[in-house]
Amino acid sequence: MQVRDLLLAERTLRSSPIFTFTAVLTIALGVGASTAIFSVTNAVLLRPLPYKDPNQLVILPTDMRNRGVKDFPFSNANFIDLRDGTKNEFQGVAGVFTFPFTLAGDDGLPEQVHVGIVTTNYFQLVGARISFGRDFTDDDGQPQPPPPAPGTQSTTPPPPRLPAMAIISYEYFQRRFGGNPDALGQTLNKGKPFSPRIVGVLAPHFQIYFPASADLEAAPEIWVANRLGYNAAQRLSVSMRVIGRLQPGMTIERAQAAVDQVAAAARKDFSILNTAGYAIRVEPMRQHLVSEVRPAILALMGAVIFLLLIACANVANLLLVRGSLRQRELAIRSAIGAG
Repeated sequence: MQVRDLLLAERTLRSSPIFTFTAVLTIALGVGASTAIFSVTNAVLLRPLPYKDPNQLVILPTDMRNRGVKDFPFSNANFIDLRDGTKNEFQGVAGVFTFPFTLAGDDGLPEQVHVGIVTTNYFQLVGARISFGRDFTDDDGQPQPPPPAPGTQSTTPPPPRLPAMAIISYEYFQRRFGGNPDALGQTLNKGKPFSPRIVGVLAPHFQIYFPASADLEAAPEIWVANRLGYNAAQRLSVSMRVIGRLQPGMTIERAQAAVDQVAAAARKDFSILNTAGYAIRVEPMRQHLVSEVRPAILALMGAVIFLLLIACANVANLLLVRGSLRQRELAIRSAIGAG
Protein backbone atom coordinates (compact mmCIF):
# COMPACT_ATOMS: atom_id res chain seq x y z
CA MET A 1 0.00 0.00 0.00
CA GLN A 2 2.81 2.41 0.84
CA VAL A 3 4.59 1.73 -2.48
CA ARG A 4 1.35 2.41 -4.38
CA ASP A 5 0.91 5.67 -2.47
CA LEU A 6 4.45 6.75 -3.31
CA LEU A 7 3.99 5.95 -6.98
CA LEU A 8 0.70 7.86 -7.01
CA ALA A 9 2.35 10.84 -5.33
CA GLU A 10 5.17 10.77 -7.90
CA ARG A 11 2.74 10.66 -10.84
CA THR A 12 0.68 13.45 -9.32
CA LEU A 13 3.69 15.71 -8.82
CA ARG A 14 5.04 14.98 -12.30
CA SER A 15 1.68 15.75 -13.85
CA SER A 16 1.73 19.26 -12.34
CA PRO A 17 5.33 20.51 -12.66
CA ILE A 18 4.47 24.17 -12.06
CA PHE A 19 2.69 23.34 -8.79
CA THR A 20 5.53 21.03 -7.72
CA PHE A 21 8.23 23.59 -8.56
CA THR A 22 6.38 26.36 -6.71
CA ALA A 23 5.85 24.28 -3.56
CA VAL A 24 9.41 22.93 -3.44
CA LEU A 25 10.94 26.37 -4.12
CA THR A 26 8.82 28.00 -1.41
CA ILE A 27 9.84 25.45 1.22
CA ALA A 28 13.49 25.48 0.07
CA LEU A 29 13.76 29.25 0.38
CA GLY A 30 12.24 29.23 3.86
CA VAL A 31 14.40 26.36 5.11
CA GLY A 32 17.55 27.77 3.48
CA ALA A 33 17.11 31.20 5.03
CA SER A 34 16.36 29.68 8.44
CA THR A 35 19.44 27.44 8.25
CA ALA A 36 21.71 30.32 7.26
CA ILE A 37 20.51 32.59 10.06
CA PHE A 38 20.66 29.78 12.62
CA SER A 39 24.27 29.12 11.60
CA VAL A 40 25.08 32.77 12.32
CA THR A 41 23.15 32.66 15.60
CA ASN A 42 24.95 29.50 16.67
CA ALA A 43 28.38 30.90 15.82
CA VAL A 44 27.81 34.26 17.52
CA LEU A 45 25.42 33.59 20.41
CA LEU A 46 25.58 29.88 21.26
CA ARG A 47 28.96 28.36 20.44
CA PRO A 48 31.45 28.49 23.36
CA LEU A 49 34.48 30.73 22.95
CA PRO A 50 37.61 28.81 21.88
CA TYR A 51 39.30 29.30 25.24
CA LYS A 52 39.90 27.09 28.25
CA ASP A 53 36.91 27.23 30.68
CA PRO A 54 35.31 30.17 28.82
CA ASN A 55 32.59 30.64 31.45
CA GLN A 56 35.24 31.88 33.89
CA LEU A 57 36.38 34.64 31.53
CA VAL A 58 35.15 38.20 31.98
CA ILE A 59 35.84 41.55 30.37
CA LEU A 60 36.48 44.55 32.58
CA PRO A 61 35.71 47.83 30.82
CA THR A 62 35.96 51.14 32.64
CA ASP A 63 33.43 53.97 32.56
CA MET A 64 33.86 57.69 33.09
CA ARG A 65 30.29 58.21 34.23
CA ASN A 66 30.45 61.95 34.82
CA ARG A 67 31.64 62.38 31.24
CA GLY A 68 29.17 59.97 29.68
CA VAL A 69 31.94 57.66 28.44
CA LYS A 70 31.54 53.86 28.47
CA ASP A 71 33.94 51.02 27.65
CA PHE A 72 37.01 53.12 28.31
CA PRO A 73 40.47 51.43 28.22
CA PHE A 74 42.81 51.15 31.20
CA SER A 75 46.02 53.00 31.91
CA ASN A 76 48.99 50.96 33.17
CA ALA A 77 48.58 52.39 36.68
CA ASN A 78 44.85 51.63 36.86
CA PHE A 79 45.50 48.12 35.58
CA ILE A 80 48.14 47.46 38.24
CA ASP A 81 45.76 48.68 40.96
CA LEU A 82 43.08 46.32 39.65
CA ARG A 83 45.48 43.39 39.44
CA ASP A 84 46.84 43.88 42.95
CA GLY A 85 43.44 44.56 44.54
CA THR A 86 41.48 41.57 43.24
CA LYS A 87 43.73 38.54 43.73
CA ASN A 88 41.12 36.77 45.87
CA GLU A 89 38.42 37.13 43.22
CA PHE A 90 40.41 36.53 40.02
CA GLN A 91 42.92 33.89 39.03
CA GLY A 92 44.43 36.76 37.10
CA VAL A 93 43.69 39.79 34.97
CA ALA A 94 45.46 40.54 31.70
CA GLY A 95 45.64 43.47 29.33
CA VAL A 96 46.07 43.91 25.59
CA PHE A 97 46.19 46.67 23.03
CA THR A 98 47.01 46.49 19.32
CA PHE A 99 48.29 48.81 16.65
CA PRO A 100 49.57 48.66 13.05
CA PHE A 101 53.31 48.90 12.58
CA THR A 102 55.80 48.97 9.73
CA LEU A 103 58.77 46.65 10.19
CA ALA A 104 62.00 46.64 8.24
CA GLY A 105 61.98 43.27 6.47
CA ASP A 106 65.01 41.05 6.00
CA ASP A 107 65.26 42.25 2.41
CA GLY A 108 65.18 45.89 3.51
CA LEU A 109 61.64 46.42 2.26
CA PRO A 110 58.99 47.71 4.69
CA GLU A 111 56.47 45.19 5.98
CA GLN A 112 53.10 46.22 7.41
CA VAL A 113 52.08 44.11 10.43
CA HIS A 114 49.71 44.29 13.38
CA VAL A 115 51.29 44.21 16.82
CA GLY A 116 49.63 43.21 20.08
CA ILE A 117 51.08 44.44 23.38
CA VAL A 118 50.02 42.05 26.15
CA THR A 119 50.73 41.49 29.80
CA THR A 120 52.94 38.46 30.30
CA ASN A 121 50.11 36.32 31.71
CA TYR A 122 47.74 36.88 28.78
CA PHE A 123 48.24 33.60 26.91
CA GLN A 124 48.32 31.55 30.11
CA LEU A 125 45.09 33.21 31.24
CA VAL A 126 43.14 32.31 28.10
CA GLY A 127 44.79 28.89 27.72
CA ALA A 128 46.53 29.59 24.41
CA ARG A 129 49.01 26.96 23.24
CA ILE A 130 52.59 27.68 22.23
CA SER A 131 53.70 25.60 19.23
CA PHE A 132 57.42 26.42 19.42
CA GLY A 133 59.58 28.11 22.00
CA ARG A 134 58.11 29.39 25.24
CA ASP A 135 55.44 31.61 26.73
CA PHE A 136 56.25 34.95 28.29
CA THR A 137 57.74 34.96 31.79
CA ASP A 138 57.44 37.54 34.55
CA ASP A 139 60.95 38.77 33.71
CA ASP A 140 59.76 39.65 30.20
CA GLY A 141 57.39 42.17 31.75
CA GLN A 142 59.77 43.90 34.17
CA PRO A 143 59.56 47.71 33.81
CA GLN A 144 62.31 49.53 31.98
CA PRO A 145 64.82 51.29 34.28
CA PRO A 146 63.89 54.93 34.79
CA PRO A 147 65.89 57.49 32.80
CA PRO A 148 68.15 59.93 34.70
CA ALA A 149 66.33 62.92 36.12
CA PRO A 150 66.69 66.04 33.98
CA GLY A 151 69.67 68.19 34.95
CA THR A 152 71.40 65.47 36.97
CA GLN A 153 74.89 64.15 36.32
CA SER A 154 76.20 60.70 37.10
CA THR A 155 79.62 59.10 36.84
CA THR A 156 78.04 55.75 36.01
CA PRO A 157 76.42 55.05 32.67
CA PRO A 158 72.63 54.61 32.64
CA PRO A 159 71.39 51.03 32.80
CA PRO A 160 70.79 49.43 29.40
CA ARG A 161 67.30 49.21 27.99
CA LEU A 162 65.69 45.82 28.47
CA PRO A 163 64.91 44.04 25.20
CA ALA A 164 61.32 43.55 24.08
CA MET A 165 60.25 39.90 23.93
CA ALA A 166 57.86 38.71 21.23
CA ILE A 167 55.68 35.73 20.45
CA ILE A 168 54.61 35.54 16.81
CA SER A 169 51.49 34.02 15.29
CA TYR A 170 51.77 30.68 13.53
CA GLU A 171 50.61 32.26 10.29
CA TYR A 172 53.33 34.93 10.44
CA PHE A 173 55.85 32.23 11.37
CA GLN A 174 55.01 30.38 8.16
CA ARG A 175 54.88 33.49 5.97
CA ARG A 176 58.01 35.25 7.19
CA PHE A 177 60.21 32.31 8.18
CA GLY A 178 58.78 29.41 6.17
CA GLY A 179 58.13 27.44 9.37
CA ASN A 180 61.85 27.31 10.22
CA PRO A 181 62.37 26.85 14.00
CA ASP A 182 65.54 28.95 13.68
CA ALA A 183 63.17 31.94 13.87
CA LEU A 184 63.37 31.57 17.66
CA GLY A 185 65.90 34.01 19.04
CA GLN A 186 65.88 36.24 15.99
CA THR A 187 65.31 39.97 16.34
CA LEU A 188 62.64 41.72 14.31
CA ASN A 189 63.20 45.25 13.04
CA LYS A 190 66.89 44.94 13.91
CA GLY A 191 68.70 48.20 14.60
CA LYS A 192 65.50 50.15 15.27
CA PRO A 193 64.21 51.46 18.64
CA PHE A 194 61.41 48.87 18.54
CA SER A 195 63.19 45.57 17.87
CA PRO A 196 61.53 42.65 19.69
CA ARG A 197 63.25 39.28 20.04
CA ILE A 198 61.22 36.17 19.15
CA VAL A 199 60.85 33.68 22.02
CA GLY A 200 57.81 31.67 20.91
CA VAL A 201 55.28 30.80 18.22
CA LEU A 202 51.55 30.51 18.93
CA ALA A 203 49.39 27.61 17.81
CA PRO A 204 47.50 28.20 14.53
CA HIS A 205 44.43 30.43 14.29
CA PHE A 206 44.69 32.15 17.67
CA GLN A 207 42.50 35.25 17.94
CA ILE A 208 41.45 37.73 20.58
CA TYR A 209 37.76 38.46 21.09
CA PHE A 210 36.51 41.94 21.87
CA PRO A 211 33.50 43.89 20.54
CA ALA A 212 34.07 46.12 17.52
CA SER A 213 33.87 49.21 19.73
CA ALA A 214 37.12 48.15 21.45
CA ASP A 215 38.95 48.95 18.18
CA LEU A 216 41.36 46.01 18.47
CA GLU A 217 42.89 43.93 15.71
CA ALA A 218 41.60 40.36 16.15
CA ALA A 219 44.71 38.53 15.00
CA PRO A 220 48.01 40.39 15.44
CA GLU A 221 51.04 38.78 13.84
CA ILE A 222 53.46 39.87 16.57
CA TRP A 223 52.74 39.85 20.31
CA VAL A 224 55.10 41.78 22.58
CA ALA A 225 55.30 41.57 26.38
CA ASN A 226 54.16 44.76 28.08
CA ARG A 227 56.83 46.12 30.42
CA LEU A 228 54.32 47.72 32.76
CA GLY A 229 55.47 50.89 34.43
CA TYR A 230 53.47 52.42 37.28
CA ASN A 231 53.03 56.11 36.54
CA ALA A 232 50.38 57.54 38.84
CA ALA A 233 50.44 60.86 36.99
CA GLN A 234 49.22 59.21 33.79
CA ARG A 235 45.91 57.93 35.07
CA LEU A 236 44.08 58.93 31.90
CA SER A 237 46.82 57.86 29.48
CA VAL A 238 44.85 54.82 28.44
CA SER A 239 45.20 52.11 25.83
CA MET A 240 44.73 48.71 27.46
CA ARG A 241 41.69 46.45 27.21
CA VAL A 242 41.43 44.07 30.15
CA ILE A 243 40.09 40.56 30.66
CA GLY A 244 40.02 38.44 33.79
CA ARG A 245 39.52 34.84 34.84
CA LEU A 246 37.34 34.31 37.91
CA GLN A 247 38.41 32.05 40.73
CA PRO A 248 36.50 28.73 40.75
CA GLY A 249 33.09 29.28 42.33
CA MET A 250 33.40 33.07 42.21
CA THR A 251 30.25 34.92 41.15
CA ILE A 252 30.05 38.02 39.00
CA GLU A 253 28.39 39.87 41.88
CA ARG A 254 31.21 39.18 44.35
CA ALA A 255 33.84 40.06 41.76
CA GLN A 256 31.98 43.29 40.98
CA ALA A 257 31.95 44.22 44.67
CA ALA A 258 35.73 43.80 44.87
CA VAL A 259 36.27 45.78 41.68
CA ASP A 260 34.02 48.55 43.03
CA GLN A 261 36.33 48.88 46.03
CA VAL A 262 39.36 49.24 43.73
CA ALA A 263 37.62 51.96 41.72
CA ALA A 264 36.47 53.75 44.90
CA ALA A 265 40.02 53.79 46.27
CA ALA A 266 41.31 55.22 42.99
CA ARG A 267 38.64 57.95 43.03
CA LYS A 268 39.56 58.82 46.61
CA ASP A 269 43.29 59.04 45.91
CA PHE A 270 43.19 60.77 42.53
CA SER A 271 40.93 63.76 42.01
CA ILE A 272 41.09 63.45 38.23
CA LEU A 273 39.40 60.04 38.46
CA ASN A 274 36.88 61.29 41.00
CA THR A 275 35.94 64.18 38.72
CA ALA A 276 35.53 61.82 35.77
CA GLY A 277 33.36 59.37 37.76
CA TYR A 278 35.75 56.45 37.27
CA ALA A 279 34.13 53.02 37.56
CA ILE A 280 34.91 49.45 36.48
CA ARG A 281 32.40 46.85 35.31
CA VAL A 282 32.66 43.05 35.37
CA GLU A 283 30.82 41.36 32.50
CA PRO A 284 30.90 37.75 31.27
CA MET A 285 33.03 37.73 28.14
CA ARG A 286 30.43 36.22 25.81
CA GLN A 287 27.69 38.55 27.07
CA HIS A 288 29.92 41.56 26.52
CA LEU A 289 31.06 40.42 23.07
CA VAL A 290 27.55 39.94 21.69
CA SER A 291 25.85 42.85 23.46
CA GLU A 292 26.16 45.07 20.38
CA VAL A 293 24.84 42.51 17.87
CA ARG A 294 22.52 40.30 19.94
CA PRO A 295 19.32 42.38 19.41
CA ALA A 296 19.86 42.54 15.65
CA ILE A 297 20.58 38.81 15.33
CA LEU A 298 17.56 37.83 17.44
CA ALA A 299 15.33 40.18 15.42
CA LEU A 300 16.65 38.68 12.18
CA MET A 301 16.12 35.15 13.52
CA GLY A 302 12.53 36.01 14.43
CA ALA A 303 11.92 37.49 10.98
CA VAL A 304 13.28 34.37 9.26
CA ILE A 305 11.17 32.05 11.41
CA PHE A 306 8.15 34.17 10.49
CA LEU A 307 9.16 33.84 6.83
CA LEU A 308 9.34 30.05 7.20
CA LEU A 309 5.85 29.99 8.73
CA ILE A 310 4.55 32.07 5.81
CA ALA A 311 6.20 29.64 3.38
CA CYS A 312 4.53 26.68 5.09
CA ALA A 313 1.18 28.47 5.06
CA ASN A 314 1.54 29.24 1.34
CA VAL A 315 2.31 25.61 0.51
CA ALA A 316 -0.65 24.50 2.64
CA ASN A 317 -2.92 26.89 0.71
CA LEU A 318 -1.57 25.54 -2.59
CA LEU A 319 -2.37 22.00 -1.45
CA LEU A 320 -5.89 23.01 -0.39
CA VAL A 321 -6.54 24.64 -3.76
CA ARG A 322 -5.16 21.63 -5.58
CA GLY A 323 -7.23 19.29 -3.42
CA SER A 324 -10.43 21.20 -4.21
CA LEU A 325 -9.67 20.96 -7.95
CA ARG A 326 -9.24 17.18 -7.65
CA GLN A 327 -12.44 16.49 -5.72
CA ARG A 328 -14.20 15.03 -8.79
CA GLU A 329 -11.21 12.80 -9.59
CA LEU A 330 -10.99 11.57 -6.01
CA ALA A 331 -14.73 10.86 -5.88
CA ILE A 332 -14.50 8.69 -9.03
CA ARG A 333 -11.44 6.84 -7.68
CA SER A 334 -13.28 6.18 -4.43
CA ALA A 335 -16.36 4.90 -6.28
CA ILE A 336 -14.38 2.36 -8.29
CA GLY A 337 -12.35 1.30 -5.25
CA ALA A 338 -9.06 2.77 -6.46
CA GLY A 339 -8.42 4.49 -3.13
